[in-house]
Order: sequence, then C-alpha cells, then structure tokens
Amino acid sequence: MEGYYWLINQYYYISDSGDIYTLSVKDIDGNVEPIFWKHYQIDKENLHFKLSELLIDNGYKYEIIYPDHFKILEGSLKESNYEIDKLKTCYQKKYSTRCSIDSYRFYHNLLSQKIETLKEKNINNKQSIEIIDKQINKMCLSISEPNDHFEAENFTFTITKCLTEQLNKRIEKIG
Repeated sequence: MEGYYWLINQYYYISDSGDIYTLSVKDIDGNVEPIFWKHYQIDKENLHFKLSELLIDNGYKYEIIYPDHFKILEGSLKESNYEIDKLKTCYQKKYSTRCSIDSYRFYHNLLSQKIETLKEKNINNKQSIEIIDKQINKMCLSISEPNDHFEAENFTFTITKCLTEQLNKRIEKIG
C-alpha cells in the first residue's frame, strides 16, 4: 500500500494600497489547487486588519464578501437528493456539509418562491429576495471568520445553519 500525502503552502501579497492577500494552496502529488484565499484591508482608524473577502474551496466553493455577501459557487447539485423531512434535520448532524448546503438552497428557493407569489398577487410587499439576503447575510457573517482552511468546514457549517434558521423565520413570517 502506498502512502498518501499532501502539502499546504501559504503565500501572501501586499498591494501598493496596503491591502493584504493570503492564499493557501494544496499540493497533492504535483497537482496544486487553491483552497483558502483572504483579502484584508487595514482599518486606518483602529489600525486593525479587516477581512473584506474570503474564498473557500474545500470540495465546496464559497464566496464571502463582507459585510453582506454569501454565495455558494459550486459543489452541490441544484436539486437536492434529500427528502424534505431529512433537510429539516441536517443541522442535528454536525458537519454534514452536503446536507447543510442542500438545506440552505431548499429554504432559499422556498422563500424566493413565496416572495414572487406575493408580488404576483399584488400584495403590498416591498421586500425582495436580494434585500432579505443582504439582511440575513450581514447578520450571519458577523461570526468570527476561520483562521485557516482547517477551520473552514465548521465555519461554513455554522454560516449555512444561521442562514437557514433566518430563512425559516422569514418563511414563517410570510406564512
């Protein structure tokens, strides 16, 4: 039996404007893949690093732009393989990434459909899914970001759990 190994290399770049970029790449037998990218800006008032963008590629690709943008770029099928009853219990199983992504997408689609139905019925609804996404994302992205890709799975699981809970609250509110 042959051994299996992979290396992680981290690179950084400081731009002329003072922005700082870090990139972690995974090297598996000469195949190099980016897995974790961060873009920091310096908060000139407090002289602290402020994370402005985060891209995680750990089997599933996530794009986060602070303070209110969250997007799953790829990694899960558009249609869920889970039954609705199982989606409701995804977050009882810690780190079930596929289930949590499917659950988030299911409830996001359900809320989008409900909002469209209200618009079609000409019910006075000034909310749009884009506005709701920004509100929910801003709240859920307030948790501490991961330091490295080893913490990414727990971070994304926590984010999708928060988003799904907030989507459920909005769905219940609409009725």
